[in-house]
Amino acid sequence: MLVGVTVVMLTTLRPDAVQGTVVYDNGISGFTENYYGEFVPGLSQVGDEVVLSGNARSFHLSEFRFAYSGKGLTGGETVTVTLYANDGSVGLSGVPSPGAPLWTSAPFPIGNTTHNAITTGYVDIVYDQSDFGSLLVPKHLTWAVQFAGFTPSATCYAGLLTEGPPETGLNYDTYWGKNIITGVWTLLQQGNSGPPDTRTPISFAASFTSDYQVPDSTAFWDLPLSAMLVLIIGGVIKRQRQSSVALVGVV
Repeated sequence: MLVGVTVVMLTTLRPDAVQGTVVYDNGISGFTENYYGEFVPGLSQVGDEVVLSGNARSFHLSEFRFAYSGKGLTGGETVTVTLYANDGSVGLSGVPSPGAPLWTSAPFPIGNTTHNAITTGYVDIVYDQSDFGSLLVPKHLTWAVQFAGFTPSATCYAGLLTEGPPETGLNYDTYWGKNIITGVWTLLQQGNSGPPDTRTPISFAASFTSDYQVPDSTAFWDLPLSAMLVLIIGGVIKRQRQSSVALVGVV
């Protein structure tokens, strides 16, 4: 008897025979045409809206990575990553804001990185299939981070690398900022109050890798066996990880 495996009927899946394809890369494989330096968000949640490369409707993620810097951190600081669908409310920007969370990481510990007068040292944080399980994400989404565990100042902060344009996929020269008090997302640029030609484009360094891509209008039972196993086993691993977290502290 098969125990602990739940098969969920999926009616619109059939992956291409694509394994480990980089579907978005902005500055992770190497510096792009423009390096804009550090972006320091304090403790506010900020996000970058991106478009993954390819003709698929959705993507199964095998890896996501981004670069951060830290200075003056003393221990206990973390970062949390959230992937959002862009199906939220339409504000003054005229475009949908980040809406439904697709996936949220556990808080990940961060530390200081190397700084000198010429360059800033960055560290990549990597999430893989064991984190994502059977998660499918749309072609158009926002990835967001929120740092925590410190009091931001000129000598104590965590930041993101800003670059552009991406080598693979598309993004915009804006970023999303979430108001800590109201929870409302606003579309912003660096120097947002100045004329457009004086604003610095903001695109955070990150990459997405997909082990398969999902076109429209096919059935779960038409999936190759390997893809079925990825969905089923990935879901089991995710539930086991969640169960383990839920049991922490239970006596």
